[in-house]
Amino acid sequence: RIAGLKDEGYIPSPKIIDELKGSAPAPTMIAVQKIFGLPSDTPGLSDIKLAQNDRQTIGKNIEQAL
Repeated sequence: RIAGLKDEGYIPSPKIIDELKGSAPAPTMIAVQKIFGLPSDTPGLSDIKLAQNDRQTIGKNIEQAL
């Protein structure tokens, strides 16, 4: 639903964002911030990256451990 609003050109106002902060669960706020490209108010959340499976690095680490 939220992504659909963005696709239709909707941009939430700062007032709406403030109202959401008081009533919406944290995961919803994170989704809104990510979908609309808003800055994150929660320290560290903007630094979260997807885990990557790098087989070469894993293999090298295993070899070094042996």
